Amino acid sequence: MNAKRNAGFTLIELLIVVGIIGLLAATFLPDLLAGREQAYIAADSKNMSQHYQWFEIYKSPTKVGHMPTDGGHKFVLDLWVKKVIEPSVENFDRFFTPGPTRDEDPHYIELRKQVDRGEKIWTDLRQLTPDDTHYAARAKEFIAGMSKGDEAWIANDNESRGGPGWAFNGGTVNVLYGNGNVRPLSLQTMMEEFQWQGLEEVFKTWGPDSPHPALKKLDH
Repeated sequence: MNAKRNAGFTLIELLIVVGIIGLLAATFLPDLLAGREQAYIAADSKNMSQHYQWFEIYKSPTKVGHMPTDGGHKFVLDLWVKKVIEPSVENFDRFFTPGPTRDEDPHYIELRKQVDRGEKIWTDLRQLTPDDTHYAARAKEFIAGMSKGDEAWIANDNESRGGPGWAFNGGTVNVLYGNGNVRPLSLQTMMEEFQWQGLEEVFKTWGPDSPHPALKKLDH
């Protein structure tokens, strides 16, 4: 009798513990996930700031001497092709959006293995595709008119595995401007200023059909 009672009480206690854990998870998990996404956004902003510094080196007389002449993904990847930066794993990662968008991308995973093994990648701009980076950048026809002012240079391309997909689950988009500042474009701003529907439709961050005037001058 006593053994059965003890087993019964143990089961009840176990159910209570499971219930408490479930309650705590429901309470704190959203905040935990939100904090993690903010960390990804901050890391992505740091990536873009690093790209800006690399472009400063790129156009210096000791390197290329001018800004890249190809637009879109080639504009960004030319930093690697022209050997302006060291072909390290750390620098390779900066061409992709931190977080699940990057870590679950099969193309990124395969390329990273090659870089980790010391193999050469991205040696010819003509062989590169938009899949080689998660960033949209200045379109070729707008490079000549680039300024260091309030014009967009780079943004998250909001593309996932060949189709539209938010870079960050909450809808934030980072944009690097010609003055070196990286500004987050929030979903709320998209909805208020550009009458965007919300998360149901992915915000276009490049091309003439982008709702954002500064992003119309970017290409994929």
